[in-house]
Amino acid sequence: MGVAAVGAVTLIVIFGSTFLQLYRLEREAARLEQLQRDLEVQNTQLREEIKLLHTPQYIEKLAREQLGLVKPGEIALLLIQSPTDPSPRRPVSNGTERRPAQDGAGRQPPPTRPGWAGRVWNALRSLFD
Repeated sequence: MGVAAVGAVTLIVIFGSTFLQLYRLEREAARLEQLQRDLEVQNTQLREEIKLLHTPQYIEKLAREQLGLVKPGEIALLLIQSPTDPSPRRPVSNGTERRPAQDGAGRQPPPTRPGWAGRVWNALRSLFD
């Protein structure tokens, strides 16, 4: 009885490992076949691209799109897209707002110098005052 059990376990291990190896090889073969199909599609696309590269129209198209070239006498326009959300972002208040620091006498420090936009605005306002 013990010898039969050992023999059965040995057969299961041998056939199990063989089955597992066969399963792995079949999966690898399927993966490689899919890779081959993908590469064939890519190869076909590249061959079409090569054919197009021998036509003056396609070369002109690439020169215009990728290099920004224009024909003599043409005017090049550069379109700049505006941001999708033009509203400025404002900080969200959570009720813990900071107040200006005060010195020992209870006075606030002098205001900070305005930024460049504020200086330009003040200069323009002074022209009309």
